[in-house]
Amino acid sequence: MSLSKTEWRWLGGLTLAALFLWLVGLGNAPLRDWDEGTYAGVARDMVRSQDWLHLTLFGQPFWAKPPLGIWLMAMGYQVLSGFGPEALQSPALEFACRAPLAMLTALGVPLLYLLGRELFRNQREAISAAVVYLTLLPVVRHGRLVMLDGMINTFLILFLFCLVKSKQRPPWALGMGIALAAIALTKGVLVLALGAIALGYILLQRQWQVFKNPYGWGGVVMGGAIVAAWYGAQWQAHGWEFMTFHFGGHSFGRLNTAFEGNEGPIWYYLLELLKYAWPWLVFLPAALANAGQQWRSGGLLPLWGFGFFLSLVSVMGTKLPWYVFPVYPFLALLIGGYGLTDIPRQLRYFFGFLTVASFGGGAYLLWSDPQIPLLGGAAIALVTFALCTRSLSRPNPDRHFLITLSIGLYLGLTSFFLSPAWVWEVNEGFPVREIGAMVQREVPPGAVVYWGYPHSRPSLDFYGDRPFIPADLATLQTQQANHFILIDEPTRAAWGESLEIVASADGYHLIAPQIQQ
Repeated sequence: MSLSKTEWRWLGGLTLAALFLWLVGLGNAPLRDWDEGTYAGVARDMVRSQDWLHLTLFGQPFWAKPPLGIWLMAMGYQVLSGFGPEALQSPALEFACRAPLAMLTALGVPLLYLLGRELFRNQREAISAAVVYLTLLPVVRHGRLVMLDGMINTFLILFLFCLVKSKQRPPWALGMGIALAAIALTKGVLVLALGAIALGYILLQRQWQVFKNPYGWGGVVMGGAIVAAWYGAQWQAHGWEFMTFHFGGHSFGRLNTAFEGNEGPIWYYLLELLKYAWPWLVFLPAALANAGQQWRSGGLLPLWGFGFFLSLVSVMGTKLPWYVFPVYPFLALLIGGYGLTDIPRQLRYFFGFLTVASFGGGAYLLWSDPQIPLLGGAAIALVTFALCTRSLSRPNPDRHFLITLSIGLYLGLTSFFLSPAWVWEVNEGFPVREIGAMVQREVPPGAVVYWGYPHSRPSLDFYGDRPFIPADLATLQTQQANHFILIDEPTRAAWGESLEIVASADGYHLIAPQIQQ
């Protein structure tokens, strides 16, 4: 790949900047419920069993997702376990679980820069697109979690880069099939939707040579063989029951039904963009207009990808915030390539409003939650938006506006991630890391624990190293004869008799079976 020294410097700088932002403070917050707790548990099972082909969770088959993301997490867990049991009880555990996926997601930033170099005439547009992607809050925050969507974006960008690059250098088409296989081994049938984006672009661009490229077909055959081998192994082990669950209700079933009640209006994902894509979203109207005028010279791919995928997920029955994730690379390409060429001075009112809002947010944090990283982030935002407002007030806003905005957003995100508040879902319930550690210390491995909570908590299952069975008070009283019980203080007070508490942590008490008392 022929890049100039300047381009190599930008590529290296963007890579380092992305890796730092995706890794800083990565272990300062416990794993959150559902995906994080579940995937981490599957990865731990894989390390313990050393069965890297069949996924399990507490010894039971896990059929929801393919294995690529789990393999990466298991590698991180296995490396940490080599430092002894103490390491697995430290904050390094969260870092080890999140880091492999976070680093792979961060590589999407330099890959987007390379894709931009193929699409845009000037290097500046490619840099801008990569910086927009680097500083989009949902992209960075979600990519730092034990989730699979950040990986999907990286593989998608790699696929698009190989597709565009193969027009001039056919051997690059080999990477297309490998990238598609990686998507299929990460999120299964999502490869069909993302493949449809590429197919639509090829047809609209009339890039017929793609279908005649032997390297492209070679990559598809190679990647398809790897995917088929894994699915074949699952069918051999579990039969049609696996296929029905994996491809049925858990994949295609989400297209027309709301899985586990996760539903929303057709404009659900537009609201997600409106909530989290600021301040870059203010440049989107101009970007859409300019890209539409230049669709023959590079604007077609981001326009088509953005519009097609946003429309597709909007009509799906199941609505979850991270389903919109593949839209963000196209959004970054649109804004970076077409939305920042001519910045109107009228935006000074918008950035003036952001300046006032940052001051108000900082004041609120000072009163309600005076964490130094959060206050630092509010201060950085205040200064950044004030300088942007000042720059836009000049007769001819120059590139210093974009430099100021980009550096300010990057530093603000860094400060934010130094606080555990970046995993804000933990506050929706209560932290369970200490409770789980207590159960691991006091309860024999494999022993069943009932707990007084209305539903399961996968994060507690992971930290306690066993599935906890939710139960009401009557059931808890019945099961106490033979099982350990985990209850909070109000439940203990309502029990109606004195209980011998084995240990306590974070407001929860562990009660031993009566047979042991």
